[in-house]
Amino acid sequence: MTHAQNISVMQLLGTLFVCRLPALFMFLPADGGTFSPGDRMAAFLPFTVLGILCCLPALAVAGRREDRTLFTLTGALPSAAEIAAGVLYAAYAVWNAALGAARLDLFMGTVMYNGADVTWLVFLLLAGTVFVACRGLQTVARTGAAVLAMTAVSLVYVGVTTLGLFDVTNLSPPLQDGAWELIKNSYSAVSRTGEIAALLLLAPRSRGRLKRACAVWMGAFGLTASMLFTLITGVTGTFGERQTFRLYALTVLSKVGVVERVDSLICAVWVLCTLVRNAFWLYAAARFAARGREPEHGTAVICGLAAAVFAVYLGLSRSETAFTAVLASGADEILFFALIVLLPTGLYLTGRIGTKQRRRKRAYIP
Repeated sequence: MTHAQNISVMQLLGTLFVCRLPALFMFLPADGGTFSPGDRMAAFLPFTVLGILCCLPALAVAGRREDRTLFTLTGALPSAAEIAAGVLYAAYAVWNAALGAARLDLFMGTVMYNGADVTWLVFLLLAGTVFVACRGLQTVARTGAAVLAMTAVSLVYVGVTTLGLFDVTNLSPPLQDGAWELIKNSYSAVSRTGEIAALLLLAPRSRGRLKRACAVWMGAFGLTASMLFTLITGVTGTFGERQTFRLYALTVLSKVGVVERVDSLICAVWVLCTLVRNAFWLYAAARFAARGREPEHGTAVICGLAAAVFAVYLGLSRSETAFTAVLASGADEILFFALIVLLPTGLYLTGRIGTKQRRRKRAYIP
């Protein structure tokens, strides 16, 4: 691994932030179940705490000083276990990319091109993600930085131009359904942050203090989400609660002077966020499939994975009902806990126990 292949922690942090934005921007009511408006405004703290806790197993496994990844630990296990781990995490990456593509399909088919079949647009988007992913991690990170800057400008614009419509009486207090509902829905929000899995592979390729960066990532995203939901509720009130895509309802109201109805431009930025997200997942999937190494025939591998993403997307995007049913099934929460928390913790503990046993054996050698 050469220095040129690495990226800074800030680049990784910015990319991960952008990757998490599409699920926020295109948030569907079924995503949160009974997530009340008051709880969405107060979810910053539990989301941040749970998110940091869920990052810890990945950070423990991928020790950057030892240039260690998930496959450093699985390499000590039978080869079948290492192969299974690579396939499992590659499939998880494909699943997350397909979810992002399906979410974008529903958004564009509902809002941007009402009632139209946008499959060909998603296909073109996937073609763009293949190009970016094939260019490597640095290209993904640089694209993410540019998109993050555009996103920041668009969010500031929406906030400034709609703040005058904010009505405190539209707000509702948190914890109306109890503390457990807030915690449960905050975990559901964290489970849509599957990008944590990429740390198992990419942590050694970042320069800087990764643990602090992960805490900043979780805190910054949680604060951004809570502020946006507070603004949405305060401006749109009960009208916004009836909308399928609530943030879009807010962007329609944003205007300044003669400049109005810039929601199409803002939606274009959201599409770019999805492009970065899926390019990141395709890149990670290819490296997971190659068990942490640079894959042979990398372009062909990424194209094959993109085809798998497109196939899964076609099944998920049949209808909004089918998509929200998948989200409400709890599959995401279970997969996230198993692959982000349970398996990395088990591998880390197994590695620690094996290291201690080897040290004891060496200590008894005469």
